[in-house]
Amino acid sequence: MMRYLNSGERHYGESPVMAYPRGAVEFQVVLSGGARPWVVGEDLPRVRAPVMWVHPGDSRHGWTDHRGGVSRVLVFHFYEVNPLLSRQLRERGRLVRRLNAEEVTAVEGMMALLKPHMRQPRVLSPLWMDKVCAQLSLMALKGVVPARARSSESIAEQKVRQATAWYRERLSQAPTVAQVAKGVSVSPAHLRRLFLQATGESPQQVLRELRLSTALHLLRDQQRSVQEVAELVGFSEPSAFSRAFRNWHGTPPHSVR
Repeated sequence: MMRYLNSGERHYGESPVMAYPRGAVEFQVVLSGGARPWVVGEDLPRVRAPVMWVHPGDSRHGWTDHRGGVSRVLVFHFYEVNPLLSRQLRERGRLVRRLNAEEVTAVEGMMALLKPHMRQPRVLSPLWMDKVCAQLSLMALKGVVPARARSSESIAEQKVRQATAWYRERLSQAPTVAQVAKGVSVSPAHLRRLFLQATGESPQQVLRELRLSTALHLLRDQQRSVQEVAELVGFSEPSAFSRAFRNWHGTPPHSVR
C-alpha cells in the first residue's frame, strides 16, 4: 500500500532534508541534478543521474546536493514491499542503481498513473499501487539478486505472499495469526519462522501494518465514513479502530481527511 507520492524540482543544496526514518520503503528517482542521500557518519558516493535510490522504512537519512543545485525527482513511499526486496535492504542498508532512458520513461509513466489514485482513491487503486510497487522493486533488484536463490528462502517468500494475500481477502473479518496459518496450511509457529526469515518481522507486525495501511488508503476516500472504514478493516468498535490507528499513524483517523 502506498503512503506518499510526489515529484518535481528539489533545491536540496539550499534546503537539505534532515535525516529521519520515513516509516515506509522509499524509492527516490533522481532524474537530473546532483541530489543524493546523506547519513550521519557515512560518506555516500555521488552517482550521476538518472539514478534510483531505495531505502528501508527504518533508514535515518536525509537529502542534500551541491550548493545551488537543482534536481528533478520522483518519490514513491510504500508501506509494504516484496520480502525479497525487504531482505536485500536489510542486508545492504540501501540499494542504488543508474537507470537507462527506457527505465526513466517507465518510472515517469508510473508516477503519472498513480497521481489520480492518490488524489481520489478508487476501488482498484490498491491493485495499481501494488503493480507499480512490483515494477519499481524489479527495477531496483536488477543485477542484485542472484539467478539462483536458496530454495528455503524462495519457499518462505512464497508462503508469506500467500499468507498476506489470504489475510487481505478476509480483512473485514480480522483473522488471527492462527487462522491465517491454517488458511495457508502451516502451523502458527512455522508461519512465524517463515515471516521472520522472509521479512525480519513477525506475522503480527506485518499483518498489522497491512491492516492499518489499508485503512489509511480507505480514509482518503471522502465518501466513506470512519465507521465504515473501521468495519472494512475488521474493527467492530470505532473507538478501538481510532486507538489503533492513532498509535500507528500518530494522528486520529478523521485527521487524514
